[in-house]
Amino acid sequence: MRRFVLFAIVSLFAALLFFAWTTWQQAQAFERETETIITRLSAESQVEQGKNQLLELLSFGYYDNYSKHLEELNQPQGAAVGLCQVG
Repeated sequence: MRRFVLFAIVSLFAALLFFAWTTWQQAQAFERETETIITRLSAESQVEQGKNQLLELLSFGYYDNYSKHLEELNQPQGAAVGLCQVG
């Protein structure tokens, strides 16, 4: 009986160790993937910013972040629509 209890405890400890190791490996893989995504997004945003600056330069200041202006114009409309739907 005592051997069985000892075997059960050692088996449970081995299983716990295995799952802890697997979890640590998955956490490391998640960290690497997250860093890759962050690097890609920052590179894309830098390219987007450079493109916007180039367009603004080529258009002699007429471009001036047109997409931001559109967002600002559409934002009050969205708030007004939201107020109408509440009532």
